[in-house]
Amino acid sequence: MGNMDPIYIEKLKQFDTGEVNHLYEEELRLIDLIKRGNIDKLTQELDKGELSFPFLTKDELKNYSYMLVSATAVICRASIDAGSEPTKCILLSDYFLREIGDMKSEKEGKALIRRIVLTYAKMNKDTLMCSQKNALVIRAKKYISEHLFERISLADVANNMNISKEHLSRCFSQEMRSTVNQYILACKIDVAKSLLSTTNREIREISDLLCFISSSYFCKLFSRLVGITPKRYRLSAAEQPN
Repeated sequence: MGNMDPIYIEKLKQFDTGEVNHLYEEELRLIDLIKRGNIDKLTQELDKGELSFPFLTKDELKNYSYMLVSATAVICRASIDAGSEPTKCILLSDYFLREIGDMKSEKEGKALIRRIVLTYAKMNKDTLMCSQKNALVIRAKKYISEHLFERISLADVANNMNISKEHLSRCFSQEMRSTVNQYILACKIDVAKSLLSTTNREIREISDLLCFISSSYFCKLFSRLVGITPKRYRLSAAEQPN
């Protein structure tokens, strides 16, 4: 065919053999589902059938292997773009490439492409959920730090963030290994320690500033969390060399 553009050469070959390649838009739609970890929709799409692709070699198994290798590379890079850890994505790719190399039939290949798609999608879904939890916890901690001199609770934080107490509590506990109320009290005690060691404010005044229900409750809580009374903590801080 002389110096004909290779794109035209391939287009003519596929026309002569009646082969049909999938549309780029179809590929983008599936990749988007994988990146977002939409397992249910992906399962439906896989149940319908796979994307069409041309026969690049007379060996059908080898041809299917080419398609799987190409798909794995695209899915791996898309998952990295989606925020999943690059090392994990590439290790998964290497694992599946070995599986492709050991493939004995097209039937195995069809099962394998399903595993590849759903495995990466599940990882991307977990990554997205973790990212959302992290963002939520960061917002909660910021609100708490800005309202330590007020009487605040789990309900106050959740209402400010316009989410349910249950959802905030679950995400916060998973991320911080602490309840929201425990975190609030710990932050208030940290502020109290700073006020005790750097100011002459009375213990009752510090208790009032941090909105504890009473000075006695503040002292009891401080002793339990710090190991010594507020008075003893102040004396110990004063004894420390500058």
